[in-house]
Amino acid sequence: MKLTMELIERRLEEYRGELVAEFELADIENLDEIEEIATKEGYEVWFDSNDNLLTFTKQD
Repeated sequence: MKLTMELIERRLEEYRGELVAEFELADIENLDEIEEIATKEGYEVWFDSNDNLLTFTKQD
């Protein structure tokens, strides 16, 4: 899957007072590109190799 900012924003949910979106790492084709774009858009990006998840947290 080619991940876009639109997809990230549609998947955002409130979790413990923060807006968070999670995706399966294995499904993402453009990992480096989307990490760079998301960081510029004010997101913190987390990789969890144990759960194979990529998490975007919207910063205020």
